[in-house]
Amino acid sequence: MASFGEVAEKSLEERKAIALEAIAEALAEAVGLWIVSTIDEDIKCKSTTDSIISNSLIRTRKRRKKRRRKTKMKKRARIIKQ
Repeated sequence: MASFGEVAEKSLEERKAIALEAIAEALAEAVGLWIVSTIDEDIKCKSTTDSIISNSLIRTRKRRKKRRRKTKMKKRARIIKQ
């Protein structure tokens, strides 16, 4: 970016062009930062979603196991009664 003294010596059109270039650079940097932060958020959301799904699957497996044990115990109890 040009210093103030260099810019002051330029014509109005040249100063406008310098200002627009500075704005374009600032916008490009802001967009780059926004994209990086968006990607980071997507990664965090995905890992959170993955862990929720994983925990849900674990709970489901535990419930199924528990039900199977109860069913086996009931069958054994019926066999013993007979």
